[in-house]
Amino acid sequence: MKRYYIDTNCLLSYITDRNTSQQNRIAPYFHGASRLKHKIILTQNVITEFVYVCTSIYKIESAKVREMILDFVHTPGMEMDHSFPTTVFFHLWPEYIEDYGDAVLAASVQTAKGALLTFDRKLKDSCAKLNIPAGDL
Repeated sequence: MKRYYIDTNCLLSYITDRNTSQQNRIAPYFHGASRLKHKIILTQNVITEFVYVCTSIYKIESAKVREMILDFVHTPGMEMDHSFPTTVFFHLWPEYIEDYGDAVLAASVQTAKGALLTFDRKLKDSCAKLNIPAGDL
């Protein structure tokens, strides 16, 4: 089964109306996962970023953010990845991928033989140079 590792920007675009074009492009991946056509993987780092943005930028109450995360985790086709592939991560960061959080995500994708879902062009380009596959967004 195909495994898509999702970046924080995709998760935020899916649950908010910050960018309806991105929301429309990511929605089929969530719907496909809920029908068990593939899996969407949430890393601990993405959850941390998601909580920060929701509570600090969007001013959503922590209890509500917790509910959103639990809803995602309990949706069929969603999975949490708590691993931290340190060897791969330290190979990528900071020489190949400057952003710490992006390097954590890319290392997880590369280690698990998944594909990355992101709207971040710089991250996508870096991953392409490293032969880390990305989904078509």
